[in-house]
Amino acid sequence: MASDEAALRSELKQVEDLIARTGSSAAGIHQELGSKDEGTLDSAETSELFSATQEQESLLGALERRRDDLRRLLGID
Repeated sequence: MASDEAALRSELKQVEDLIARTGSSAAGIHQELGSKDEGTLDSAETSELFSATQEQESLLGALERRRDDLRRLLGID
């Protein structure tokens, strides 16, 4: 039982680390999109950055759901 809890806590730590990195990555992409002068990106570049942002945000949502599940299993609010 204790090893199950330790495994869950270890996974929770890993998921929280991934959330931090993914959030930073998504913020960086948003910043890159926001800092580009109008007209400096062609439509393909803009589309690629937008797609990357959506992927990061989707991943972030999945990671946050997993974190919440782990916290619930561990009895952490």
